[in-house]
Amino acid sequence: MKVGSALLDYFVRDSLFWERLVLFAAGLAMVVPELLTSGTGLVAMVAVGWLQSRRSETPQEAESLAS
Repeated sequence: MKVGSALLDYFVRDSLFWERLVLFAAGLAMVVPELLTSGTGLVAMVAVGWLQSRRSETPQEAESLAS
């Protein structure tokens, strides 16, 4: 799910570039059948989802504000 979200550029809402990288890494971490890596991947996924749900602007607006 996380690797697919990273590739499709959408999780809770449109993803920023760094969020895509985190989701991709979280997806790869959850493939490894160990508690530590799976837990890390789950925490990263929840963190990105929480941040995206709190963000009100679209990624294009956020990037234009940063410029």
